[in-house]
Amino acid sequence: MATPNISNTNIGVFTELPHAQMTVERIVDRVRNARLFPQFADVRDLDWAGAVVLDAGCGAGMKCLPLALVGAEVVGIDGSPAQASRAKAAAEALGVDAEFLVGRLENLSDLWGDRDQADLIINSAVIHHVDGWRDVIAQFEQILKPGGWLYLTWGDPSLSLCGFILKNQIAYRLGWNMRSRLKIGRALFGWWDRRRNTMDVELDSFFADLYAAYYNPIPLRTMLHELDRANFRIAGSMPPFNLQQWLARTKHNKWFLAHLGLIGDAVVRWRYFFRFRHGPRVLLCQRVKNH
Repeated sequence: MATPNISNTNIGVFTELPHAQMTVERIVDRVRNARLFPQFADVRDLDWAGAVVLDAGCGAGMKCLPLALVGAEVVGIDGSPAQASRAKAAAEALGVDAEFLVGRLENLSDLWGDRDQADLIINSAVIHHVDGWRDVIAQFEQILKPGGWLYLTWGDPSLSLCGFILKNQIAYRLGWNMRSRLKIGRALFGWWDRRRNTMDVELDSFFADLYAAYYNPIPLRTMLHELDRANFRIAGSMPPFNLQQWLARTKHNKWFLAHLGLIGDAVVRWRYFFRFRHGPRVLLCQRVKNH
């Protein structure tokens, strides 16, 4: 079965059933209690007051509004009018100035216009929902200033036995429209996946993200290649994808592993492939000057 335009499909899903559907009051509460980048010391303690922040695929604004609270100049862009409206309502309730636009990430540079280059781009759990995602990575380089940061997460099929992506592909290809895919995925896998609903959002909203939306499988190696082409260096990864990153995070004395080189890197990647707990790949990247 030929895959239709991914962006069209997913904008439709997240407009009818917005991801993480919850009241504005709950969104505001989560934003007020959010921790900024807890995984990455490189950016966790930076002063974001006055920084220019783009949230590319902002949803309800739960990733970018905590930065607006500390004084960042936030611009959020999302393809779903319903999501952008929720983000605007949350910003008003928080009493912060933040701009939210409706548009496709494929048109990111045009939407950004003549604004100053960004200090930070957030692209959280969105890139796998977009047609032409490689071009979106290239646009990130244009918008981000040298030395600026990219916080990127996506469903990486090289994690967790590819289980997350496999379940999505099965539900998507067995169904014929959004509602059928939602029902099929929920019947086949919902009994297992519902425990991942840690935010306790409305179940149709939760399962629509997993099964009705389409996830483009983007392996880590492919993503790293595109980031390198766009002049990004990897400052951190969760989970780690090489031995150096893993050794930096472990509290155990593993000094003897430090000399395993490429073998150690392979062991680390296999370790996170053969696990049952699903989760996204999270990368912290920094834009370097053009080669």
